[in-house]
Amino acid sequence: MFDSASTGFQVANSVALLKACDNPGGSFRRDLFAVIFSRGSAQILCKSFAVVLVCKPLFGFSIWLALDWIMNEELKEIAIRLRIGNYDRHIFLCVGPSCCSAEIGAGAWKKLKDELKARNLSLSDAPSACYRTKVQCLRICTGGPILVVYPEGFWYSGMTEDRIDRFIDEQILNGKPIEEWIFARNPIG
Repeated sequence: MFDSASTGFQVANSVALLKACDNPGGSFRRDLFAVIFSRGSAQILCKSFAVVLVCKPLFGFSIWLALDWIMNEELKEIAIRLRIGNYDRHIFLCVGPSCCSAEIGAGAWKKLKDELKARNLSLSDAPSACYRTKVQCLRICTGGPILVVYPEGFWYSGMTEDRIDRFIDEQILNGKPIEEWIFARNPIG
């Protein structure tokens, strides 16, 4: 199908249709309709933009650079929507299954996510707003769910659903660490 000998590549029938990926969170993969290859150039077609760009590939590399550029623009849009760059604090919560059962981890994550949203501390410009990330392993693998809050670098153990309210009240809203739950420190900056 591909021949990199002369123009970089040739495609059977001069057209390669790419099905849009099912990606509800992003626009690029949903929007990508087709890449048409003809006489050594490529046109990237998107549903909302018509022709995005035309490029002459050099052994196929230019087309990937063009796709990378489009993906980079999508990433910038996502970062703006998520307010990345506006937060002073980032919470990582390990949901198991090594440090705790998957059920306990899922309960803690749901509580953290719901409470931050309810208090306008997630995807917000509020003074104590923070970014949250669910992870499956922080390499401690016992005593979980494990929670790390940066830039302070406090590592909390046993962060079950019933501890989340106090954590938000004291650590996030008042800046006071809960010493009896902290087992390690690794501040940034």
